[in-house]
Amino acid sequence: MKKNFIFFTLMLIGLMYSFDTVAQFERDLLVERTQAGLQRTKAAGTKLGRPMAASIEDVRKLKAEGLSQSAVAARLKVSLSTA
Repeated sequence: MKKNFIFFTLMLIGLMYSFDTVAQFERDLLVERTQAGLQRTKAAGTKLGRPMAASIEDVRKLKAEGLSQSAVAARLKVSLSTA
């Protein structure tokens, strides 16, 4: 009985290592596909990332008019840290 238990345990360990190897391979493929997609998108000229809430020129123009940081944020309808 003990020999069967040891054999079964070793088989389970081997099976876990096999699953781990397949999972690692799948993760590597996922990273590779993601990187290829990003490179293809950049090559097509698409700008990645979140769009700007307010342009730098608008903020500078309003600050040059003498508005405070809070007033600029309120005027542009963005948070204080964005303005």
